[in-house]
Amino acid sequence: LIYELVGPLLTKEALTAVLPILANLPEWNQEAIHAALFAEIEKLGVKNGWLLYPLRVAVSGKQFTPGGGIELAVVLGREETLRRLALRLADKARHTGEKIMLEPMNRHERKIIHMALQDNHRVMTYSAGEEPFRKLVIEPKHAPRRDYKAREYDE
Repeated sequence: LIYELVGPLLTKEALTAVLPILANLPEWNQEAIHAALFAEIEKLGVKNGWLLYPLRVAVSGKQFTPGGGIELAVVLGREETLRRLALRLADKARHTGEKIMLEPMNRHERKIIHMALQDNHRVMTYSAGEEPFRKLVIEPKHAPRRDYKAREYDE
């Protein structure tokens, strides 16, 4: 569903931008998340929905929710939000057949993503580069499926 509404490439770009921003936040509250995401929106020169809609769908698994992505992230907490974003990016890597390299993150946040995807037999994760600029890579193990159709996530 998210692919039909936003488009697979834009969704991948948006989620790839969002995950490291959220991972590197020193505080996890609505004001901090809002400020960080809106700073990125301004930096990229995109509309709010370009970044916030994929976040909402990725963390909720639904097209329509009572709250937005920022509110849902606050309620879910840092680890669960990062885990859900990692699962969506793994799905992207698997279906496009392309590896996804995230912006630098600290060791703790990289570990959350590695742990979230460790049992996923379709992708592998590894860290690349030197501290403090070490990046996390999500790479598909196999070629993408050709019969892929958009789907709604139920979590």
